Amino acid sequence: MKRIKYTGLLILFMIPAFIKAQSKSSIKVITRTLKDEITLRWAATDPVCWENCNKYGFTVEKIILARNGKILEKPERIILTESPVKPKPLNEWETIAKSDKFGAIGAQAIYGKTFQLNQKSTDMIQMINKAKETESRFSFALFCADQSSEVAKMMGLQYADKNIKVGEKYLYKVYSQVPATILKVDTGFVFVEADKLTVLPTPVSFKTEFGDKSAMLSWNKIYQQDIYSSYIIERSDDDGKTFKSVNDNPFISTNPDLTSNPEMMYYLDSLPLNDKKYIYRIKGKTYFGEIGPYSETVTGMGIAIPTAIPAIISGTVVNNKSIHLKWRFPENQKHKIKGFKIYKAEKVNGTYKEISGGIIGKDVNEFLFTKPSQVNYLVIRAIDAKAQEYASMPYLVQLDDNTPPVKPQGLKATMDSTGAVILKWKKNSEADLLGYRVYMANSKNDEYTQITQSPVADSIFKTSVTLNTLSKNIYYKIMALDNHFNRSSFSDIVILRRIDTIAPAPPVFSNYSISDTSVYLEWTSAFGDDVEKYSILRREAENTKWIKIGEIKANQENVFSDSKLKSGIEYQYSIIAIDDSKNQSPMSQPLKATLVKKGIKPSVENFRAEVDRVNKQINLSWDYQQDNISEFQIYKAEGENLLRLYKSIEVSNRKYTDKDLLINKKYRYSIRVRYKDGSSTPLSKEVVVSY
Repeated sequence: MKRIKYTGLLILFMIPAFIKAQSKSSIKVITRTLKDEITLRWAATDPVCWENCNKYGFTVEKIILARNGKILEKPERIILTESPVKPKPLNEWETIAKSDKFGAIGAQAIYGKTFQLNQKSTDMIQMINKAKETESRFSFALFCADQSSEVAKMMGLQYADKNIKVGEKYLYKVYSQVPATILKVDTGFVFVEADKLTVLPTPVSFKTEFGDKSAMLSWNKIYQQDIYSSYIIERSDDDGKTFKSVNDNPFISTNPDLTSNPEMMYYLDSLPLNDKKYIYRIKGKTYFGEIGPYSETVTGMGIAIPTAIPAIISGTVVNNKSIHLKWRFPENQKHKIKGFKIYKAEKVNGTYKEISGGIIGKDVNEFLFTKPSQVNYLVIRAIDAKAQEYASMPYLVQLDDNTPPVKPQGLKATMDSTGAVILKWKKNSEADLLGYRVYMANSKNDEYTQITQSPVADSIFKTSVTLNTLSKNIYYKIMALDNHFNRSSFSDIVILRRIDTIAPAPPVFSNYSISDTSVYLEWTSAFGDDVEKYSILRREAENTKWIKIGEIKANQENVFSDSKLKSGIEYQYSIIAIDDSKNQSPMSQPLKATLVKKGIKPSVENFRAEVDRVNKQINLSWDYQQDNISEFQIYKAEGENLLRLYKSIEVSNRKYTDKDLLINKKYRYSIRVRYKDGSSTPLSKEVVVSY
């Protein structure tokens, strides 16, 4: 078949609106009910389904469900097509291809060896180049069927049922003859009442916006998208006496992104002249090739729109009391405007208020503003015949100013657990305020550092600080600046307590004593001046659970006496330091203690220490004769340090050799006896040795 040459089609590519996006191949059906026939139109929902249905065809079945208002107990089924409906053979397309441009394209879409249209439209060429051939054939074929009822019949997509009776209700089914082994296709169906004739509606919400030699037409397409496949647009320039079509072919919008309103259809028409009245009307064309009634008419004229905006060339301050403003505007554009308006704001993105007192003549190019503020952002706007405004860029004029802003007030600061800081303050009221600078120091005696790179326009500032430091407080102050960089005095300083995440070091037991009724504990203070209190814990040696038995404030003496004890049971004690941010230290090294039974055991009285410099050791010895001894406990200290338990010696020994020594050091030793019942003697008298 010869390649089709075709020109003049306005819109070539549109899948019918009654075919929705499908995840499965199916057939969609619509109908048109007239007095003596019901016409069915159908289409496959995807290119692969369409291609297979062209080969195997469609079958149309009518099911009579009701007659004269009564539902039939047994619906009557009638196969309307004796053989599957398929596209007509190629040799039968010649006549319609010559007389109907849509017939030529339809034949090419189905039977052409290649599918390429020679078009003047660059958009059309780009569209075809992007589409796959089967998809292009499918889309063009359905479009042609929409535009010509005869072409739809030739394609095997339309059937007219002339055997209809008033009072009957039908269910029409259209199903493909494609074998399920090749492709599963869902059957299409539609319910029709024979006595409900189709009445074509009038297009709704028809409007026109006139511009510079242009008219943007719009109308609602959602309400009638299942009825009309395209529209015919007509225009009159002789006050409605005659109308001519502005589009050679029915119009279909192929650009869903033309506007943000998807319910509307748009058409842009070029006007020969401005200032001339034009009248528009539209009518719809159905999928069956029928033409609907005209819409209401809309009337308007094109209006010349300026292609330039005013430009302020100078703003001179006169005696620091007024501003002499000058601007320019192209002479060849002045016929498109009525004149100018002047607006002023105190901030570039603020609210602009008119100061010109109405429209200034279009031949005027200067204005004296007699009531300026300290800061003036000025704008000139050209006004066209439709009262549209075309604004210049803002132009800043400031009066001389040596007065600084007032001192900022109400500075407050907050911090969260991550170190994020928010500063807030009361905003200054000066009209020429530029912003604020924020300063910080880690000590009230440190030099303050500016932490803002540029002035902060708002009255809030967010920053962050490290929490991993021993510095408790942060100090902030701010300063206000105006547009002339006049600086205010500093605000009052706000002191922000840093969130403390550093726990204190664990306390250390410095001394303890045991009587037959209580245990007396002493400990050294934990490092850090923010320790608030100490929590004293106790547990029995055989138990893993610690119990809090007391709490001592940090400003009190670091001592605690525990008397709620049982004799003969080994207890363990530990202390936790807690700072004013509720951070807790690790538990101290546990201390063991057991109540002494009534009757105090004698301590070791003849504890001795001798230096053996040859063997580099100190020999310890003692005498002690008592029953039920568990062990001897040797305590040792270097210099003036606290005595601490050093070694436990078996009960059979009365001597010990210490080789853990350093030259020129003084060592102190003491010994106590521990009994099997858990009791122990007091420490012996210390022996001191210089090594």
